[in-house]
Amino acid sequence: MKNDTLLEELAQCCGCLYLSDLRRPSAVNRMMILATLQELNAEDYPLNQWKRVWLYLTDLPLPAERTASDLRGTLLEQLTSPKTPVGSEQTGHGKAWAKRGNPQRTK
Repeated sequence: MKNDTLLEELAQCCGCLYLSDLRRPSAVNRMMILATLQELNAEDYPLNQWKRVWLYLTDLPLPAERTASDLRGTLLEQLTSPKTPVGSEQTGHGKAWAKRGNPQRTK
């Protein structure tokens, strides 16, 4: 298993200067995160690091998956859903981004 945290490696592989850049609500960012997650071997990181990534990117309750591979698969499914915002606007993490002049999605 790798010593680096999965979140830090994900940010680095996605070209993020800061960890918080992973939470930017953009289609380009989402696609980069998905591509990077697909390339990573789930078993290279412990389950608790995959749980941290899940919570950081989705702000959703943890699913009941018991292996890193299962949680990685569920995370990929969740992030491919257009209804799951990265940097969840549901909890307010997207508000600072929206205040910078980026339009909010409306129903």
